[in-house]
Amino acid sequence: MELIKIILSVIFCILFSCKVNDSTLINIESDNAKYVLPYPVGESYYVLQAFNGPYTHHDEFKYAVDFTMPVGTVITSAREGEVVFVRDSFSDNENGFDKTNLVVILHTDSTFGRYVHITENGALVSSGMKVNVDDTIALSGSSGSPSYPHLHFDVTKTCYKQDCNTIPFYFKDIEDKNGIIKSGKYYTRRKATNK
Repeated sequence: MELIKIILSVIFCILFSCKVNDSTLINIESDNAKYVLPYPVGESYYVLQAFNGPYTHHDEFKYAVDFTMPVGTVITSAREGEVVFVRDSFSDNENGFDKTNLVVILHTDSTFGRYVHITENGALVSSGMKVNVDDTIALSGSSGSPSYPHLHFDVTKTCYKQDCNTIPFYFKDIEDKNGIIKSGKYYTRRKATNK
């Protein structure tokens, strides 16, 4: 009888999206969850493409996430580091892979966080600046070649140019205990635990 109650409780939680306790989040200091969602706490955005996305997330962009957001949305640092590259001179109407605005942040483990498709004059940081998690760094846009305004976020290792291979990364402030973002869902930025 007790087993039946447990099974029914699990089914109920699955059907009615029971809230996950913060203690199930990945520990900040362990595993590979070193990132937070790149927008302010309390904000929520839809993920059109995640890892291996059907449109453009393959080959060197295999490990990337596209958050749909209106032009001018605040983008925050997903991890602390030093700004090493900024380009924000192209308008949102200019198309072409070489006309993409972005901010690149170098992390202590020699990985680079790339915040791509920011709006013209949308960089709020400059090269050489140190940033902490949650610092405002840019405003979103649709520069380059996107068909919709969004933030493309990815991580590379030892190289941050356009043809560098992306690597897997995980978020510590989402309910999925593995820290993996999925396409077709909204994600609300929560404060990550430090346990």
